[in-house]
Amino acid sequence: MNKIMIAVLIFTILLIPGISSAQDARLALNPPPSYYGNITVNEEPATAGTTIIARIGEEERGSITTTESSFYGDNPGATKLWIRGYYNEIGSTVTFYVNGVAAQQTAQLPGAGVTERVDLTFVGVPTPAEPDGGDSGGSGSSAGGSGSSNGTGGSTGEPSDNVLKHLTIYGTLIADTNVPYNFSNVPELGVYEILATGKENESDVAIRVELLKDQSKLVIMPPDGTVYKNLNIWAGTDKVKEALIRFRVENSWITSEGLESSSVSMYRWDGSKWDRLETNEITKDESYTYYEAKTYAFSPFTISGLKVSRSEGMVREPGVTQPETTSEDTDPLRSSGELPVKAKINPAIVIGVIIALLAIAAVLYFKRK
Repeated sequence: MNKIMIAVLIFTILLIPGISSAQDARLALNPPPSYYGNITVNEEPATAGTTIIARIGEEERGSITTTESSFYGDNPGATKLWIRGYYNEIGSTVTFYVNGVAAQQTAQLPGAGVTERVDLTFVGVPTPAEPDGGDSGGSGSSAGGSGSSNGTGGSTGEPSDNVLKHLTIYGTLIADTNVPYNFSNVPELGVYEILATGKENESDVAIRVELLKDQSKLVIMPPDGTVYKNLNIWAGTDKVKEALIRFRVENSWITSEGLESSSVSMYRWDGSKWDRLETNEITKDESYTYYEAKTYAFSPFTISGLKVSRSEGMVREPGVTQPETTSEDTDPLRSSGELPVKAKINPAIVIGVIIALLAIAAVLYFKRK
């Protein structure tokens, strides 16, 4: 092996980790980090309906509209200022705005799933009678009735302009018992009920479902198949052991897409890929087919249908990955859902090998000439 070939191989070996690092750096923080705390505007407690926008650099990464005076978000609870961020941005400065005016405080982007309290003070914010044309972001609203809130807009790491509808339900978790959370008041969500099982008893636990206009900005690739709905589901606690998500799909959509009802499944984003959840068809009426999917974690979800392929008289049901599983040795709300026997191939290594082979082929070609 001559010196040129040795140099090429050394260069390739050094290149592979760089490709891998660049790929991993753009992975979204999942669950997203979040903030809550007191808020003061012009030396007065902020009124309900005040919208806070969080930015990293010039890009909006989250927003929340307050539902009570002087405070934004809740802890514990699912209503927080969720931030859309990536692993290579951990430690970046997060700046908060109200009506285009920056808060006197900033924050450093924490890691995935970290919640921090940041009390915010805004000075010189224009009143509604003194508009400055600044960016005030999206808006939210609350619905009547105890134990729930809904509206349009977003208050999580999902950009507000990608959230069509959302609904938050409060309930009491009971250890090893299914507790129903009813979302049928907003039928557009598709999800009409979630049965949450607690690791232990806990009161005032919020679960929030968001219907998205498009794929969640917290994921980096689309799922397989034809998408029916894109969703985010969050819980305001880590004490959920597992949950059954009940949803419905229009029969007309299944027929128009050339699908079978048995080919519809729910998928969950685990931070790097889509996992197909264990999905069962419950019942069917003239308008809808009803399903139940089991999950051990909350994050972005999608409802998707895959066309079955027939080969040699056998029906093969294509999938993305094996159904999600849990383990007593890990926290299921933080696990990736991967089966230990299923190896994960790093695309960067494949690319590096191809580059090496092409480089060697080029060296041999020019050497013969």
